Amino acid sequence: MAKDPKAALSAFKKLTEFVYISDPETDSTNNSNGPPILLAFWMNAGPRPVARYISEYRRMLPSSRIVILFSATKDFLVHYRDAAQDARLPHAVDALRDLATPANPAFIHVFSNGGVFKTAHLLRNSLPVSSMIVDSAPGIATVASGMKAIAFQLPRFWIWRLLSKTVLWMFLLTLEVIRRITRMPRAMDVASRRINDKRLYQAPAKGLARCYIYSDADQIISSDHVEDHIKESESCGIVVRREKFQGADHVMAMKMDSERYWAIVKDYLPLESPSKDLEAV
Repeated sequence: MAKDPKAALSAFKKLTEFVYISDPETDSTNNSNGPPILLAFWMNAGPRPVARYISEYRRMLPSSRIVILFSATKDFLVHYRDAAQDARLPHAVDALRDLATPANPAFIHVFSNGGVFKTAHLLRNSLPVSSMIVDSAPGIATVASGMKAIAFQLPRFWIWRLLSKTVLWMFLLTLEVIRRITRMPRAMDVASRRINDKRLYQAPAKGLARCYIYSDADQIISSDHVEDHIKESESCGIVVRREKFQGADHVMAMKMDSERYWAIVKDYLPLESPSKDLEAV
């Protein structure tokens, strides 16, 4: 996959390297009155799949602002601390706060650990949220899973690929040893707990609705890890739905069965006027 999303997002407003927004067309009905949408994509997401998701959301909600978050390998290896992420996300927070209100809460769709990681940091600034889709996440970040997630970026020529994998393995292993010695929590463990912290959501009185879309064939995020997080979410009082796609690769459920996928999403989109009966949870 290409690393640079610029080609697919040239029509959208770039706020930072990792934050874009797509506003409604000026002649859209009820311009900017639709629910704001946050799409937090997987690590190093390529331009073509990103564009497909944005296009479908724009079709379904033509009057909504779409805030697009990207994540990169360096977010996990270098800029994983709260202070570093806080410096990278204020534009996204502002873009959502401008329109997200208790009467018009945001809808969030996150993909893989990269999307969970970014969203968890963004939600440190409490926002009105109606519902959330969690696609292919969250998983436990280990050396092995890190290798799988990053390996597709490595050179294809076998000698360079072998050397690159060796260096990457040694680097990730060194980081893991340092983490254990210093007893520093894994960044993804913190993020996974944080998205279950109901203090970060101003949710409807009936509770935050969340749907997990995942697969038994995902080689990067284990379905067992997702189901463990589902149980934790339920214990926190979040209203949870499970949608397991048999045989789908990582973040490929939409490609495998787009009709089923978007039917699920529509169930969670606030397509009608949302209730004003919201409260902090």
